[in-house]
Amino acid sequence: MSPTDGRFITLIPLYKSGIYKPWQTVELPSGLLAVSSFGQCHHVWFIDHNGTVKQWYGSRGSGSGELEHPRGLLPWGTSQNSVLVCDLDNNRIVSVDFSSSQSDVLASDIHGPFAAAVDVATRYLHTAESAGNKGLLVYRY
Repeated sequence: MSPTDGRFITLIPLYKSGIYKPWQTVELPSGLLAVSSFGQCHHVWFIDHNGTVKQWYGSRGSGSGELEHPRGLLPWGTSQNSVLVCDLDNNRIVSVDFSSSQSDVLASDIHGPFAAAVDVATRYLHTAESAGNKGLLVYRY
């Protein structure tokens, strides 16, 4: 099969687990999935391939442990269960480790981050603003 074949394999029913309006998902090194949702719960969900919720992170707000419209996700760090979260309406990028339930703000004052990319060799974190007028932002981590 070539990469252009793109055949549908399965549907993971998220609504059975209470996950509505999923935005993005990434597979973590542990084999589990992180899913951001922008419905009323403002969570990042940690699920298996059957859609069973193993853990979730975030509640609506701007403080520690809180998110406001989480969007883009990216596997992150050395933990098997760590992810970067673009916290859109809090104008920041947060690292969340589901194994330890710890989180850190890696970058802030980003007007509406939707997605991010990391260059491991240079240790640069790249993101773009969806609001404001700065353009592409680069951070060293």
